[in-house]
Amino acid sequence: MKKNLLLALSAVVIFASSCQRKQMAYFQKSQHETFNSVAKTESNQPSKENLTTTPIINEAVVASEPVAIASNQATEEVVALVQTETIKTKIAEQQIAVTKAENVKKVSFGAKIKAIKQVAKAQKEAKKNTAAVAGGKSQVVALVLSILLGGLGIHRFYLGYTGIGIIQLLTLGGFGIWALIDIIRIAMGTLKPKGGDYDVKF
Repeated sequence: MKKNLLLALSAVVIFASSCQRKQMAYFQKSQHETFNSVAKTESNQPSKENLTTTPIINEAVVASEPVAIASNQATEEVVALVQTETIKTKIAEQQIAVTKAENVKKVSFGAKIKAIKQVAKAQKEAKKNTAAVAGGKSQVVALVLSILLGGLGIHRFYLGYTGIGIIQLLTLGGFGIWALIDIIRIAMGTLKPKGGDYDVKF
């Protein structure tokens, strides 16, 4: 809006100065023509009217010169003001563009961090769900069962290995050797529930 007003003001000043120049040129031309015609008709006898007309014309020309100078100065000032406002507008637009780019970078970085947090949370929930699917088995319970009833393979039934549990039940824990190995593995945490992990550990 400010830029449009400045352009309109400069156009008005330029138009006014051009009209003033045209009027002064027309006035000077008409005065010179009148003076020449009077000089031709009364070249031999100069009259009082001719003597008084020449100073009037000179005074009009001298008076018109400051007006033209002032109009030119006003036009130059308006043009300089318009150029200054244009430069300020361009600088402001560049600053806005830089600010927008910085905001986009900040938003993208924040979105990446948020996505990483969501993935970590999803992985944690998946681990919990896996433990729930495994039946929430306890490492302590499995170890106690393997020590007390390892020869019957009860700890294998508890951990979800039904087939191995039946074999140990028929062989009395693999003649005690297999049951002993299971006790060591459960204590070390290498023998885990089928399809998951212990919900409660040592």
